[in-house]
Amino acid sequence: MVAHTRCACTRASIHELERVMAHAGSRTEAFVVFVGPRDANGVLDLRETARAIPGVRVVEDESEARLFNAATSGQVLLYEPNGALVFRGGITPSRGHEGTSAGGDTVRSFVITGRVSPLATTTNVFGCALFDRHEDAGSPARVGKEP
Repeated sequence: MVAHTRCACTRASIHELERVMAHAGSRTEAFVVFVGPRDANGVLDLRETARAIPGVRVVEDESEARLFNAATSGQVLLYEPNGALVFRGGITPSRGHEGTSAGGDTVRSFVITGRVSPLATTTNVFGCALFDRHEDAGSPARVGKEP
């Protein structure tokens, strides 16, 4: 998962990741790559929430997010053990909302069965933009929705 450090919408994505990892056991390794200010200054800090999830490693490296062509906070990329990308999308039903979604169901099914339905290989991602292409790199992210 790629996430912005100050995207409140991504709290729902992190909680969904926690539910996925509860089903995964030691079969799945997850990373949350954070983009954004390292100092939260009292603002919502999702890094500690992500670090508390068993099996999740937190990476703070904007270049990693760019390597995966990530654009929206909450985007999940799911890979088979052989390195093949099998899912790219969001795992929540809408901005900041938890609950059943096609992406969440797909990822959960994959960690349990090892298979992804060919009908659900991409879903919308609801969150803040990771990078603002129109302003300085240090400016806050704009709201975005990635297909």
